[in-house]
Amino acid sequence: MRKRLYAVGIVTILTMICLVACSNNNKVLSSESTSSLGAKTETASTSEKDTDTENTYGWGDNTGGRRVYTIDEINNGMLGDTIVFNSIKDDDSTLSEEERAEGVTTPLTDERSFIGIRDVATGNRGKDNVWNIGKVTIEEGKTYIVRMYIHNNNPKGMNAVAKDVTAQFILQDHLSNNEARISGIISSSNAVPSRIWHTLLLKSDDNRPFTLNYVKDSALLENNIFKDGISLSDELVSDGIKVGYEKFDGNLPGCYEYACYLTFKVQPVFD
Repeated sequence: MRKRLYAVGIVTILTMICLVACSNNNKVLSSESTSSLGAKTETASTSEKDTDTENTYGWGDNTGGRRVYTIDEINNGMLGDTIVFNSIKDDDSTLSEEERAEGVTTPLTDERSFIGIRDVATGNRGKDNVWNIGKVTIEEGKTYIVRMYIHNNNPKGMNAVAKDVTAQFILQDHLSNNEARISGIISSSNAVPSRIWHTLLLKSDDNRPFTLNYVKDSALLENNIFKDGISLSDELVSDGIKVGYEKFDGNLPGCYEYACYLTFKVQPVFD
């Protein structure tokens, strides 16, 4: 049986069981719950650029471009014992009418684009939140929330624990053309690739220069344990922090049950 997910706010919930190790002990939230995160994005990432080059955006990794997998390929054991992060590319095209009626969906249609941004003022619409990726226009006087999705794709659960899992955001402003970038990096010592990233490129509609101001104490992690969110160190937006499932020890089991979202707020301050 195919594995399906409820996108009920920030936590993506495994609800349909397949014959893989992660199918046990799933914790399900109400499909009517809401949160600051959803499952959709507005545009597509366009390139595989390194985070060290100005005015580039898109996804990449330290192997030069990882392959992607469908949910069926994952469930059929294609990964073996290999730990892989954010490498599922699938959509809702094969959902049954019953599943659609229940609100079942996939969290991201392309997990390589795992960073998104949206205007806080749009309000919390749960699974209907729209997240912008790629090249994004921002406005003066607004506050934005930035999201990172972290998913160990191996379906073997506690028998496929990623080690030393670290999440990091890098904010860069005053680039050429008065643009700025937000890069998210996920690393793990036993994953292949061991380092993946996704970058957004930000600009104003009138091409004015601006500074990205991180909102102190705004970083949160949400998963099936911390359903209402738990505060994270501000080091998330500097040197990075270790993440995990029940505690921040750098250990993250495989499969959707253990996936998490990290968020923080940022304000553009125009010169």
